[in-house]
Order: sequence, then structure tokens, then C-alpha cells
Amino acid sequence: MSKRPIYIVSCTVPSSPSQWGLWIPRLSTETSTEQPVGKIIHVAEDLIEGYQLEIIRNYNINWPTGGRSINFLGFTNERNIVDGPDSAGVVFDTKARDFIEIYAAGVAVPAPTLRPRASMSSQSSGSSDSDLEGLVRPQWVQSENCQTWVHWGVFPQLNNNVLSAIPLANDIPCSVLFVICAQDQMASDEVRSGPYLLPSLLPSDENISFFETKFFADGHQYLPTPAEVRLAAGKQENPIRPPPVVFPSLKLIVKYGYAIKISEVPEVYGWRTDEGQTFIYMENIDARTLETEWPGLDVEEKYEICVQLRFIIDELRQLRQDPSNTFIGRINQTPLGDVIFDSCRALTGYFSELPSFHDWFSGVKMPEPGSIDSDPWRPHLLDDASIVFTHADLHRSNILMSWNEDGTPKVAAIVDWHQSGWYPAPWEFYKTRWTARFQEQWDLIDILEFLQAYRGYIPWDYFVLKRGC
Repeated sequence: MSKRPIYIVSCTVPSSPSQWGLWIPRLSTETSTEQPVGKIIHVAEDLIEGYQLEIIRNYNINWPTGGRSINFLGFTNERNIVDGPDSAGVVFDTKARDFIEIYAAGVAVPAPTLRPRASMSSQSSGSSDSDLEGLVRPQWVQSENCQTWVHWGVFPQLNNNVLSAIPLANDIPCSVLFVICAQDQMASDEVRSGPYLLPSLLPSDENISFFETKFFADGHQYLPTPAEVRLAAGKQENPIRPPPVVFPSLKLIVKYGYAIKISEVPEVYGWRTDEGQTFIYMENIDARTLETEWPGLDVEEKYEICVQLRFIIDELRQLRQDPSNTFIGRINQTPLGDVIFDSCRALTGYFSELPSFHDWFSGVKMPEPGSIDSDPWRPHLLDDASIVFTHADLHRSNILMSWNEDGTPKVAAIVDWHQSGWYPAPWEFYKTRWTARFQEQWDLIDILEFLQAYRGYIPWDYFVLKRGC
């Protein structure tokens, strides 16, 4: 099933903020390559009426219009896009004619007086209820101009319902859900782009299915219900975090339990909440753990695995926070879930800066100038480190590997993301070394092939032990 790309396009207009919209290029029917002609979905400003939805069809993106920036947003199924005839010339339209346009029409445009909430039935979409079966109805959201209309309105609608997860690497089936969004800069014409992972853009529904994922693309119509998962699992002595349930015929594995959190895994087919338990549905990958395979690998095979891991970690490090809202915590801005905190003083929230997190981690309060009450190891924690997205448990049991047809090893997936979040940059190195066997080559040499080393491991380890973790 073919995928279609969607972009954010911004055009520089003198003496005003950049004009934002969605750009969907037409695909050649012969070569399936992107064409310079397509459609732009945006809101056009009217000085009297405010803004109104406008779809410019058969628009040539190469036409000179001044400064322009085009940033990739994500892929969607081809069934969500209708190109229409290409011989009619440029057409300015206000009627939604496909699913992407319907979602855009479901976001209130900026206006002098904000309009009330309205249902999709009040929109001129030209689509019946049966056409929209299985898709979440858009809701009205408050907007201020064309940038916020795209950033805070249209993008969350698309990301929650019709955009696919973007793989970390084309040849490594380990992926995260990249939330791709151009940075909101109302005061500047400069538009910077990058993979931003923002709490405000994460799906918040208690029950959701991602119909663009591989599970549904393969023809499956629905995910097993929580009752079906419990039936397949049988009686469990530990309902907090019982063993995952595998459905071999569906190539599906389900993590569930009272302690399971939606933020645990990077790419999912959907999730459900039922009777206080969370159920997370994801692909069951046919692979073995690196822990079991590592002793049988030769030097070159071990190096190849480390090279692939380095590539994956480098891709993870490309994820960015909103520069105006940096924090240390889970991606949904809740307390970190590293297991080394389980037996320690409980975390009650996220941290907005590294020094305060290190103060909590070290178990000390910042002393008054000249005081000697602080732990002498506290200054050796790196308060000037950056904050990066971190897996936080790169033990070999969480790295799955398989073999290519030519006999070379490959990383199949990285699993068990329940400790992941925004941590100080050294944390991945510290934690990976901490979980390794002491004085083993993996600890001393191999992890340095895919992780950046940082000074400060000894004081970090000291505070872990001091806290009784």
C-alpha cells in the first residue's frame, strides 16, 4: 500500500510573519516520483472576515514567490489524498474533497471572534459518514494566525490520526514515533525545522488505534480486545506487570498491566485502558536478544552490531525539545521512570533544569555560599550537559538482532522503552556501563563504539549506591 508525503511550506512575506500551509505534491502515475505541481492547504487572510480555509490546486511549488522553506512532515496512506484532474489549471477551492483536507477543515481558522465548537456534519466536506469510518472526528481548536493554525491545530489532528511513524533508518526496523514539527516562531520570519518531540502533540486518548501502521496495512481490521488478551494470557499471579501476550498468527505482542504506561514503547499499533490496566499493542519481531547471541559473534560481527547501534543512537539524539520548554522527565512531561529510582525517594514531577535534577539525585540541597554541608561529590555531576532523548536501559537483553540473507548480523529492534525520556546527555553512557558485567569487554570497550563517553561516572555511581538503588 503506497505512502504519500506531506510537507509544511512557509513563505516569507515582507513586514509580516511567514505564511504557513501544507504542501502535498502530485505523484507521477508512471514513475511514482514527486512532481513540482500539487496542492497547498492553508488559511488565507481576509481583513474583514478574518481567515478562511483555502486549497490551491494544481499549484507549482517552483513559481517564484520570494523566500520559501519546505519541511517534511510525514507519510500518509494514499487513500487519504485525492489529487483531482491536472488539466484544469490553478484552482482556488474552499471545499474539502479528501481525508487530509477534511482534517484541515476540522480546525477552526483564526477569526476576529472565535467560532464555537462544531461537528464535522456542519462542514462542506462532500464525504459521507461511511467514508470517515474508523477515523477520529476533528475538533475545533483555537488559532491565532496561519502558523498556529498549522502548528497547534492541523498537525496534531494529522499526527494523531493519519500520519505514519517515521523509521529511524531505512534498513534497521527499529523505530520511534518522530513528532516532526517546524518550530513555532511568531516573532521571526526565519523558520527552522527538525524532529521535535513535544508533549502537546502526543495522543492523549485512553483508547486509540493507529490505522496507518503495518498491522492495519497488512489487512487486519481490529486489535484484540483487553478481554481477549486476558483470556490468551490465562491466570496471572502478577497483574502489575505480567509477561507480554503473543498472538503469533497476527505477528502481534501485547504488553499489559497496572504498571504499564503508554509512553513505554516507541512505535505502537494502538493502546487500550480497561479496568485500570493499560494494554499496548506492537509488532512481535522474530529475533533473538544480543545477550544470547553475543558470545557466538566474531570480532567483525560484534563491530558491525556496534556500528548499527551507533547509527541508531545518533538518530535518537536528533530528537529535540521545544527550546522554550526544556525539561528532564518522560516525553509527556511526567516523572522519569528509570528503575534505579524505584527504591529511592519518589519523584513527584519533572525538572526544568539540570542543577535541580542533580540536587535531587544527589540527595542534597544547594548550600548557602561558604557552607560545607553539600556532599563533596555533588560538584562532579555535569550541570552543563545537554538534555537528550535517552533509552536508559541499553542492556543487551533489550537489543534484538537477526541475520541478513548474506549472513551479516543486523539490529532488528531495541525494546523495553519504559525507562526512556529526556535525561542529561551522559545518562545513557553511565546507565549502560552500570548494567554491564564488571570488567567485561562490553563494559570496557564495546559500548564505547556506539556511545559517547563522559567523565563523571564514578560520582554518578556513588550517588546511585548512596541512595540505596
